[in-house]
Amino acid sequence: MRAWLRRFVAYFDPPEIVAERRPSLSEVVRYARRAPYAPEAGIRRGLGVGYAFVVAVPVYAVAYMAAWVCERPARLGSGLALVAVFAFTPAGHWCGRGLAAAFAWAAAALT
Repeated sequence: MRAWLRRFVAYFDPPEIVAERRPSLSEVVRYARRAPYAPEAGIRRGLGVGYAFVVAVPVYAVAYMAAWVCERPARLGSGLALVAVFAFTPAGHWCGRGLAAAFAWAAAALT
């Protein structure tokens, strides 16, 4: 029982981001397809692979791109300038109104 509890608690340990690299997107997919968390085939493996493609890979991709932009001041400045220019286009206004409506709906649902 103690070994199971230790494994369960270790599952929630935060990653070591100072000394270890984060996995690439292909490594995330490879882990979903081959990792020992489920049998080689079956519903658990299918759910794991589905989760990887629907949740993990898109979230990793967005987070990696955000980290890449923030790595250098010139990239961040260029990115912010592009967002500012986009905000003054019709598409930017449409996106802004859509985001404002989504945030207003979420705030109303939470209160």
